[in-house]
Amino acid sequence: MNLLNPKVIIFFMTFLPQFVSADDPSVTGKLLFLGLFFIMIGMPVNMLVVFTADWLASWLQRNRGVMRALDFSFAGVFSVFAVKIFMTTAR
Repeated sequence: MNLLNPKVIIFFMTFLPQFVSADDPSVTGKLLFLGLFFIMIGMPVNMLVVFTADWLASWLQRNRGVMRALDFSFAGVFSVFAVKIFMTTAR
């Protein structure tokens, strides 16, 4: 999920090197360890997000009334945004 995300790449390029000295002969191994440790820590969190999203999606499919209310709510919010943009004068 984060492999092609430029924010994550920038994070790793700026955050991880401060924990490893540039003069260290095993800098590559240490950076790989820190990257793999991040993956091990992040995997349960990502799995929790995926399973929760799956549960929520199936719950919303079973409850059509809730889905209809959400649809109308989003339609109202986007309508307000559209009117606000329409009524805004260019400066």
